[in-house]
Amino acid sequence: MKTIANSLIAASSLLIGISGTTPQASAADLTLDGTGYYELGNSEFFLRRGAGQSGRYSNLGRNFYQDAELGISRITNNSFSRSGSMSFEFWAKPFYSATSGIIMMTRGFNPLSGDFNYPNVQTFGTAISLRQWRFPELNLFERGRRNWAWRDALTFSQSDYL
Repeated sequence: MKTIANSLIAASSLLIGISGTTPQASAADLTLDGTGYYELGNSEFFLRRGAGQSGRYSNLGRNFYQDAELGISRITNNSFSRSGSMSFEFWAKPFYSATSGIIMMTRGFNPLSGDFNYPNVQTFGTAISLRQWRFPELNLFERGRRNWAWRDALTFSQSDYL
């Protein structure tokens, strides 16, 4: 009986020791570098089920949509560790430097090795169409172990009609 109890105590101590010394995965240092742009098509079309997206969201829902093109000079991983999956997103903010807004389009990217970049990022898709003045912004999110975390943003300096 003592042998079983001693084995259980030893196993418990080992598990506690291992869990206490296991390093946690740290987030990658991801940045949007260089210049960014967006272009929206002139024609709008209504989609009952929404347009397919990749990234954090697979569908943004029923709305008016228009063709869109997004781009940035590069997405860079400035750390030594591999990043998680990424979501490159086009947002419309109600005012300059707002912290929330409407997500108009998302595109997913595969993880990026440490000290590497995706050059000349250019993506095409379908974005929600807004008929009001907003401040457009490109955002980058990374998928961690449990959830998505914001990494970087590029806000355009003046309000544009979307």
